[in-house]
This record gives sequence, structure tokens and C-alpha cells, in this order.
Amino acid sequence: MSHRLPGNKHSHRSGSTSPTEPKTPLRRHDETNPATPTHDSDRGECPKRGAGYWIGETALTLLAIFGVVCVTAVSAAFLFDVRIMVFKTGSMGPEIPAGSVALVRMIPAEEAAVGDITTVYRENHLPITHRVISTEPDPDNPNGRIIEMQGDANDSPDIAPYKVEEVGKLFWSAPGLGKVVARLSDPRVMLAIALAAGFIVGWAFWPREDSTPKRNKRKHQTAPDRYPRSVDGE
Repeated sequence: MSHRLPGNKHSHRSGSTSPTEPKTPLRRHDETNPATPTHDSDRGECPKRGAGYWIGETALTLLAIFGVVCVTAVSAAFLFDVRIMVFKTGSMGPEIPAGSVALVRMIPAEEAAVGDITTVYRENHLPITHRVISTEPDPDNPNGRIIEMQGDANDSPDIAPYKVEEVGKLFWSAPGLGKVVARLSDPRVMLAIALAAGFIVGWAFWPREDSTPKRNKRKHQTAPDRYPRSVDGE
């Protein structure tokens, strides 16, 4: 005689699932519900920037460009022996008027040719930049040359030829930049530029309060669960 267990009205076939066996839990709404609100930053919205922000960004960009120019000039000066010349007179006009800035590269004097614009450095005198009109070996110096020069705007050659071992060959010039270079070379101007640059950098990176407007709190609240969690034994 078979006896049924209390509370067990129907017998279960082999292989059937037990009612007490845990069911697979459903995913939470934030994993499957596409309607779940997202933060404003997820939508690609950027906070509004004030005028001060853009002024700081522009100033930093200009400082970065100025820094690149300075680093490039210093690197060229050391690697290629390039020097800056400022023309205070118009002896090389009209091609190079007074107030022009030029770049010269130092070369051996034997490489200077007739027609080149070269700079000769003299002891106890300012450098002179004129056009070469003749060149010949120096009998007293096997590495030297005797170079005769004349300014394009002058009617006669320089007073005496120059005995040199190296000269600066001009390869670039720009009119009207002499005053700018002269001002920038003033120690007081350089100090003022350094202080201004430090102030701008400090002001740009100084911590500020968040100016982003407050969003509606409801946008950040999660939506209610549409699918309740499963409970074992249901």
C-alpha cells in the first residue's frame, strides 16, 4: 500500500523540476531598460564656459606658441651657429633698410663668395654687414681670408679690407622688426614678460567653483523596477 506524504497531493515524475528549486533571477531594470535616465554628460552635453575660460585658453595658446618659437631659435643658435643681426643704418638699402632684422649663419671665411651679404665681427667695434666685392687668401694666415666689402647704398667700399677666419652669411631678413627685437632684449621688458606669463598661467590653472548649473534631481533618479526580483519558491 502506498502512502502519500502530507501536503503532497500529486506525485512528480522523474526529471521534473522541484518547486523549491531556485529560478533564474531576472536582470535588473538598469541593465535591460533603455528608458533609464542617464547623466547629462552621457548625452555629450558640455558645461557652459565663461569668457574668463576662453581668455585663459587663448593666453595659454599664445604662450605655448611663443615658447615654441623661443625653443626653436635657441636650438638653431646652438646647432647651426645662427645669430640675430639688427640693422641700425640703411647702408644695405633698399634691399635691407634700417630697422631690419636678419639671421646669419657662421661659416668659414673661405666659403664666402663675391656677392654674398656677410657679417664681420670686429674687436672693440660693432659688427658690420655688407656685400662681398672681393676675397683672396691671407698670406699671413693659412686659414684666413682677406675680404673686401661694400654697402649697397654706399658709393665706395669700406675703408679697409677685413682679415677674418669666419664670417656670418645672411640667409633671411625682415624689415621693421629691429625695434621689436631691441625692446625684447631689454632686461626690464624680459622681466615683465616673465611675470605676465607666470600670472596668466597661474590664473588659468587656479581652482574655481563649478559654474555648471544644477540639474533637476529627478533626472538622476533611477526609474522604478518594472520587473520585480524573483523569490525562491514562487
